[in-house]
Amino acid sequence: SSVLQQQDPLCQLCAIARSGGSRTTTPDRPSITSAPPIPRRIQTSKPRKAAATHRPTRPLAIPRPHSAARADAIRTILLTSRNRYNSRTVKASSRRDFLTTTAAAVPFSLATAARGADPSAFQLAVTTDEIDEDITVALDFLGRFGLGHCEIRRIWNRYNTDWPLDKIRYVRRMLDESGIQLAILDTSFFKVRLPRMDTVDGSQRVREQWDLLERAFERADVLGTDLIRVFAFMHERGGQPDKAAYPRIYDLVEEAAERAAKAGFRLALENVADSYVATAAHSANLLDAVSSPALGLTWDPNNSARAGDPEAFPGGYNLLDAKRIFHVHVRDYRRQADGSFEWCGVGDGEFDNVGQLRALQRDGYRGSVSLETHFTINGSKAKASEHSLKGLLKAVAQV
Repeated sequence: SSVLQQQDPLCQLCAIARSGGSRTTTPDRPSITSAPPIPRRIQTSKPRKAAATHRPTRPLAIPRPHSAARADAIRTILLTSRNRYNSRTVKASSRRDFLTTTAAAVPFSLATAARGADPSAFQLAVTTDEIDEDITVALDFLGRFGLGHCEIRRIWNRYNTDWPLDKIRYVRRMLDESGIQLAILDTSFFKVRLPRMDTVDGSQRVREQWDLLERAFERADVLGTDLIRVFAFMHERGGQPDKAAYPRIYDLVEEAAERAAKAGFRLALENVADSYVATAAHSANLLDAVSSPALGLTWDPNNSARAGDPEAFPGGYNLLDAKRIFHVHVRDYRRQADGSFEWCGVGDGEFDNVGQLRALQRDGYRGSVSLETHFTINGSKAKASEHSLKGLLKAVAQV
């Protein structure tokens, strides 16, 4: 029984309560004189309502401590116990698959760190729905790799901007309990065909996009980030962009940046195939046309290559103003015999991820480097993300 108590984090917390909080005493810190309340397990079915939308300055889920020593004790116990006790809210089938696919994650990350890989050299993150649509599973995964940041796009099979604010506040509490910060909030803003402004339908579609941006502001504020991923409109799949459309696109993107600046946010516009901003050259032209400091890039070199960029790195990257790169996506790709692209794990394909990371470090990049997996292994996103993240950690070790 005593051995189990020593190993079980919740038992440690209970022991502090029973002993009056006298777990440790150091010369420069007073002994703990009162016990912290035992945190309740998150109930996924009935999220608690918050009184108002705000951007908290401290974690919502951890009780305010009365001493530094007590704070250390609470945080250590909560962070070591989160995987075990939060996991009870995960569906059994999802949990079994997650445990199977990530069993080797912790031993690998420790071994890699021993060989010299330092994930802290970059602010590494993973898009949560590239692990699992259940964000509880995704946060467990990130914790097992010791990552402190994530990127949120879809949660529980819906875009984050489609969930009510009460659900978003619940997600914020989950992030705080896991000790994980949101690096960027993904949206589908302007990831639509360019509307005609001389029609009633076109005007309505633009208004819908402005409404979407306002919802993104609200959710980013609750989740504690000022960075929002957006796009620059789409053209016909497989076709070529209409050059005559660019002035109107730049005007709309500039207006979006102005709205973001007034609300206290920044927009990180992603280059993606079949968009008017698909390659590094398109991205450079956009930055030249829209000078707002509230507008930067989500630089995705693999997307640039897929969109036809003959050399996404270093040639394409060197066209960009590195100071206006707000966020970076990584993965890898292989060209097929028929000219198509196949996404694959970092280090398994053709892209020079090590060179790209070195260039970012050289240019003083301070944003996040986020894994966007985009493929599966035997139908499992978690397996593919684990495999690709290991490749990313190896790449970081070589920088």
